[in-house]
Amino acid sequence: MISQRAAVDTISSSPMQRLARKLLPLTLTLSFLLASCACNSPFIKCSGHCINPTSDSQNCGTCGNACASGRSCNDAMCIMSQ
Repeated sequence: MISQRAAVDTISSSPMQRLARKLLPLTLTLSFLLASCACNSPFIKCSGHCINPTSDSQNCGTCGNACASGRSCNDAMCIMSQ
């Protein structure tokens, strides 16, 4: 037997709304899985994002290793900018 609430939801919901409610758990699961995927070399994951530690001045060589002002990241080392 269908409850009054379910009957109202069924009548007042469009097919797209019902589909969206069914897909939401799947969407959240896929989002989590994609966020937890590994990065392809030479990229590494820093704070949930894939970065290139060989050229990222905020993550030079490793996550969180920021190059000082006037320096840039080249081959995972902070060097004087040209």
